[in-house]
Amino acid sequence: MNGVFYSILLYIGPDADVAKYRYRAEFFNKEHVESLAVTLLARSWDEDLGEIRNSGKCVKLYPEQFNCCANERSELTFSVEILTVGNKYPHGQC
Repeated sequence: MNGVFYSILLYIGPDADVAKYRYRAEFFNKEHVESLAVTLLARSWDEDLGEIRNSGKCVKLYPEQFNCCANERSELTFSVEILTVGNKYPHGQC
């Protein structure tokens, strides 16, 4: 959107459980020697995506960051870990 890449982990399940999960997204540069990482809370499936983007409660890569990480076909290499809040060990990994 407007040159900015956004990524949001949406939790599908009871709203009362969404606060139990967070995610860590890491984007690697072309040479795989540097990376950008962010850890955020999961968002509810029912939340408005526009509000999430505007609040900054999502991954946001600006053009310079995206171009640093994207290959010649504009593809990103990244990893995502799903974590439980209060637990430093991964619950799952994609």
